[in-house]
Amino acid sequence: MKRMLYYIQLGYLDLVRLWSSTQQQVIIVTGICLPILLLLGLKRGHVADLEKDLVTSPTGRQVILWAAQKGDLLSPDLVKKLETQLPDVDIIVPDTQRVVNLATNGSDKVNLMAEGVTLYSTKPGDPLLAQLGIVWPETPGTALVLGGKLASFLGVKEGDSLELQVSRERGGTSDQAKTQVKVLKVVPLGDNDSRIAYADVALIDKLEQYVRGHRVPEWNWPALKAAARDGYQGYILITEVGADLKAGDISLLKDRGFVWDEEDTSTARIFGPLLKPDSKGKLKFRFIHGLKKADGSYPDLYLSPSEISQNTEADDVAIAWNLPMDQIHDKVQRKVMGLTLPKRNWFRSYFQDPLLAFHYEDIGMVYRSRQDMVAPLQMHLAQNQGEAKLTLAPLAPERTGPAPKPVTESLVLVPVNVFSWIRSHAAGKVDFDESLQLFVPKPEEPMYDKARLYGASIYSVPKTVEVLQSMGYAVQSETSRIMEIKSQDGSLQLLVIIVASGVFLFGVVTVVSVLKDSTDRKRATIGIMRVMGVSRVGIFLMIFARAATIGVMAALLSVGFGFTMAWALGLSPETHSYLEWKPQVSIHLNPFDFGLIVLGAILWPTAKVLLQ
Repeated sequence: MKRMLYYIQLGYLDLVRLWSSTQQQVIIVTGICLPILLLLGLKRGHVADLEKDLVTSPTGRQVILWAAQKGDLLSPDLVKKLETQLPDVDIIVPDTQRVVNLATNGSDKVNLMAEGVTLYSTKPGDPLLAQLGIVWPETPGTALVLGGKLASFLGVKEGDSLELQVSRERGGTSDQAKTQVKVLKVVPLGDNDSRIAYADVALIDKLEQYVRGHRVPEWNWPALKAAARDGYQGYILITEVGADLKAGDISLLKDRGFVWDEEDTSTARIFGPLLKPDSKGKLKFRFIHGLKKADGSYPDLYLSPSEISQNTEADDVAIAWNLPMDQIHDKVQRKVMGLTLPKRNWFRSYFQDPLLAFHYEDIGMVYRSRQDMVAPLQMHLAQNQGEAKLTLAPLAPERTGPAPKPVTESLVLVPVNVFSWIRSHAAGKVDFDESLQLFVPKPEEPMYDKARLYGASIYSVPKTVEVLQSMGYAVQSETSRIMEIKSQDGSLQLLVIIVASGVFLFGVVTVVSVLKDSTDRKRATIGIMRVMGVSRVGIFLMIFARAATIGVMAALLSVGFGFTMAWALGLSPETHSYLEWKPQVSIHLNPFDFGLIVLGAILWPTAKVLLQ
């Protein structure tokens, strides 16, 4: 080891002894490395200048997408699915708005109100708000970000509360709801920020839900007083024996998609307790319905019974029908059935109590178990379950004198539309508003036709746009600019490779020639050293140490000059100075470039030694 160090020391001494030759060789290697380093820096700097506006602004990696005519409407579930399936996507923010009023009390106790404030949607991780220095909370609740002018008008600051008011109108009537919101941040939102604020998309969805007439249980906002649509599992078609359906009637019903069993004994058994004893064998019942689903249930039908009976030739009666359900009340199990008939109808004459069945003019949530009694049908939501429970109110007071007994103790009749809502609620198809004691349409899942998508980088945008277009979405993005930058980057990369390759090849030839000439001049000296006992390894170490040191010195010189020239070329000269003619050139040097140049500077001088 000591001998090897000695040989290396001799190599260094030889380097100093021939300092003029060493300088020449260092300058030659530096002349090879420095242009390549500056070319790499110029390429990166030019691309960085092109990328600057796109990279520093979220709009560079933003894609606006519309459902248009082919793309699916964006539901919350679909948004989550796209975030995971699309290539290199950070976040998708549904783009929706809602106009509201914001009110507060000023310092003089006068109520201040800003009308027509547009709430724009956002959600945690939104780059647009992140650019403004806003960290949107993961559970934003009722937080708002206000524009500076709007906050100034209302006299509020961060942390203050406001009253949010939203209105709806339907069928000539209008109502308004209110809730408290909190100012999360006050930021400038451009020249037109006097009526602009940002709110979480979930908050805007609730406002939209209310405007569309649905209830918002989180804020105790009621639904519009409009009943849900009543649907039925099928229809009971009743004819008298001897006056059955004609062939044309059967063909008509089948053409409309109805199916049935000719021998429907189960329906006859249900009606049996309500009919006179002598009616047995005089009536024929058919339960007509749509094709059963895979789970065995019947699809909901929404035809009026008259649309069936009026289009058939036979003198039949059509009754909207849902299969009865069992209800336990006061420890008594009763079968609840929906039954509504026209007020004047031949089928009523077969009933023990002709007025027992409800008629279409009857309204309200009521029930009866005999013809002279109508009692309120009460509903309430089970605690923390959202399930509507049916409660049979106490029977109405009996009239003076003997009262007729119920036809059957175990059967309760309700209007057919009310019974339809009860079953639909149990199936999760309609909602129940306890404050209105009314079944109302179930809130629909939010749907968005527009969204803001942000890629992981600007270069992930073109691929994302391509996938979205294949899915039928219309898109708007900076794809053209990004592809132009990418094209220029590729062109400059090719130019750097060609120029660097030329410099490298000619440089290697020059360096090898210089080093070979230097070595040839020392052949006599090397021969003497060999005679004195210096081994081949020792000779190699002396020459290698000299060449490696030249490479290190050239690398340091290249890096130093590279930094200096990058700084000088990047200066912007003052106007009217003698350097006014000089353009500002952007050179970006990164660790990879330095590593490449240092490695090349060391390898070039040592390559010849290694190959000898």
